[in-house]
Amino acid sequence: MEGYIEVSFLFCFLTIYLSVKLACFSCLKMINKKQMLFYSAITAIHGCLFFDNAWICLIIWEWLCFLQIFKSRRKVYFMAYAIRILLFFSVFAWYHGSFHNGMYYLPIDEHMWMVWLLYAFLFFMLKRKWHTLLAQGNYVYPATLSFAEKKLHIKGYLDSGNLLRHKDLPVVFLDAKYASYFDEKNIELVVMDTIQKTGMMQCMKAQLYMEGAGTQLVYVSFAKTLHLPFDCEVLLNMNVMTLG
Repeated sequence: MEGYIEVSFLFCFLTIYLSVKLACFSCLKMINKKQMLFYSAITAIHGCLFFDNAWICLIIWEWLCFLQIFKSRRKVYFMAYAIRILLFFSVFAWYHGSFHNGMYYLPIDEHMWMVWLLYAFLFFMLKRKWHTLLAQGNYVYPATLSFAEKKLHIKGYLDSGNLLRHKDLPVVFLDAKYASYFDEKNIELVVMDTIQKTGMMQCMKAQLYMEGAGTQLVYVSFAKTLHLPFDCEVLLNMNVMTLG
């Protein structure tokens, strides 16, 4: 019976972890890997609790994770939960088994080699292939910003909603941590009208190079709260791609 519980725990852990990763990649909102592992492990452990009203602990845990780990990524949470249920019931329909505290228990006489192979393939594809395909399909580009004698090679995320211009030049947004690398005398304070507000921004002129779009003169604004998918660090401008 101990082996049965251990294997079921492993299966539930991998299913939850896989569902969260698939949801993150689909929604382009990544969660820290340690947080994903922690959430998956503790959630799977709830399937091993057999005292009365153990399901209440699971509900409280899910609610806390919804508020603390997923936070603004609520779409990721609901998609991950839906993928998890879909995987559980797909395996249940094929191999049968049982459920406890929302976790799937494998039938002890089944080895389910096809399921393990499928999971291995999915994890391999997420690691090696899908990340690149999703990134390319959602406008992630290598970019080079040139400031006087300095060059910065980073990944840029193209936002079709960013059409901001200043003095007829496209404005891109760079993570503020890079501001310290440049001479403050070259930083300009300019007033810009954005969708949300009008405010003063720190900007610098720079040359932006992107393959397929050539080299263009842009304004770089240093944003303090820049959170982009796939660890990108510069928010590109749609006008860069249209050479305008």
